[in-house]
Amino acid sequence: MTSAKAFELAWTIDHQGSARVYQGSRKSADEIAHKLAAGGLRVEVR
Repeated sequence: MTSAKAFELAWTIDHQGSARVYQGSRKSADEIAHKLAAGGLRVEVR
């Protein structure tokens, strides 16, 4: 994750309420979601 990408995601979340941070396999998505949630973020895997 670059600083520019992190800023872009933060801006999108702030202005649109959510952002897609990963697209790929369900297993990888669940692992990433777990890490993000551990950091205090609200996460939804679809």
